[in-house]
Amino acid sequence: MDSGSGSLTGLPGAVLVGVDESAGLRYVGAVGSGLSERERRELAAYPDVFAAGDTPFTGPVDTPGARWVRPRLVVEITVATWTASGRLRHPVWMRLRPDLTRLD
Repeated sequence: MDSGSGSLTGLPGAVLVGVDESAGLRYVGAVGSGLSERERRELAAYPDVFAAGDTPFTGPVDTPGARWVRPRLVVEITVATWTASGRLRHPVWMRLRPDLTRLD
């Protein structure tokens, strides 16, 4: 998770997302648009529960100051398109999907 600033201080500014691939979890971007304050407060508890010492992604992630967590949550987002480099363009948070939570 990426920490927020300004009015979001202490809350997640964005959630870093990845796609499961055969080589592991590939980082595809960060989504913050669409997150309500209630959802941000709810998500703020997850780093304590699922804390990880390092990135769960297989490749490099260009987000300094991120708080790493074990990848257990599944989220639903919408996206305008994908970039040529395989990143999300204009992602918008829709909701958590507790019915699809990862247990591994």
